[in-house]
Amino acid sequence: MSVSYMASPQGRRLAYRYTPPRSGRTYVWLSGFKSDMSGTKVTVLEAWAQQQGHGFLAFDYSGHGVSDGAFEDGTISAWREDALAAIE
Repeated sequence: MSVSYMASPQGRRLAYRYTPPRSGRTYVWLSGFKSDMSGTKVTVLEAWAQQQGHGFLAFDYSGHGVSDGAFEDGTISAWREDALAAIE
């Protein structure tokens, strides 16, 4: 799955991968502290969701993975905003 980019309302450039559902639901992966969307758990769950026909969204918070920004500049509030922007 290829990586795409979006700008959050706060101007942060966020990396994400999205597969639309063929039927059913869409799962959203929220990475843990200092984790990103290239980890083993997320890739296994993404493959499972695709096999089941479900949608899947994974993204990197600002300062994580291939999203822009420095980790040290991040806050819980900023990462929450990133999640809401990615889901929207």
